[in-house]
Amino acid sequence: MVIGAGPDLAAANALTALSSSMLRLTAPPLGALLLAGPGLTCVVLTDVASYLASAALVARAGHHAAGARQPPPPERHPAAGLRAGLRQVARVPLLRGLLVGNGVFLTANAALTVLLVPFITEQLHAPGYGLGYLISGLGVGFVAGSALSGRILGRFSSRQILVTAHLAGGGAYFALFNAPDLAAAVMAATLVGLPGSILLVCVETHVQRAATAGTLGRVGAIFFATDSLAAVAGALGAPALVAVLGLARALNTISADALLAAPLTWKLLPNPPSLAAAPATDTAHGQAATNPASVPSGQQSHPSSSEYPRR
Repeated sequence: MVIGAGPDLAAANALTALSSSMLRLTAPPLGALLLAGPGLTCVVLTDVASYLASAALVARAGHHAAGARQPPPPERHPAAGLRAGLRQVARVPLLRGLLVGNGVFLTANAALTVLLVPFITEQLHAPGYGLGYLISGLGVGFVAGSALSGRILGRFSSRQILVTAHLAGGGAYFALFNAPDLAAAVMAATLVGLPGSILLVCVETHVQRAATAGTLGRVGAIFFATDSLAAVAGALGAPALVAVLGLARALNTISADALLAAPLTWKLLPNPPSLAAAPATDTAHGQAATNPASVPSGQQSHPSSSEYPRR
């Protein structure tokens, strides 16, 4: 992140989440319109064009930033880098709590995502394209949560935010998967997106602050790997659970599992100050040191311009 780890980090992450949420909100209706009009071929060509445009923009940005590149770091074996990241996660209670709590929640989220289409068609008896309405409702919630997340991160601690987001998200899952019709489900999906967006911005920002400068990329990779593992585990576990319990019971069981992230987060996460208590920015470099409250003594980080990437 070019702004470093200073007080603007939470606002920058919130802005990034807001732009992604706007895409989540507008893309499904656009896809539905293209499918209903020109057809699937037009949808696929539009998708391909979007990837090519994105690649071109990234290449252009890299070209303009070439003169500002820093010398490459010394070569390290990938296994050594992985061990360094794992040691950092194991040593810092904040990172350890974020990894476990978020992993549990995202596993349940992945399982419920896999079951969205059966939920719409079999439980709500609605057409399959109702999924687009649900995703749009989710996007509305994400937009609202992204707009609020910067202020929330500045006022409350990570434990307070994450526990509240986990409880609110789990409750919204129950409302969604027990909705009597598609309209009620869309409104519940909006309630899922609101704490979900705040949750993602909070995790991203606190990882960026807690990891040391030399291990931030490696720690981010571990969080990415955990997110991917959660997605695979949820996708594989959901159909098996449906086969045993049936669709309705499986949906409620997984929603209850999502709530388990709240007590885990409360137990494992320290209760540091909110991001409002973050160290002052170094105005000469636009960076700030990692919050010492989130790093054990002797492990405080130096100013960092790295970025923990998001899912």
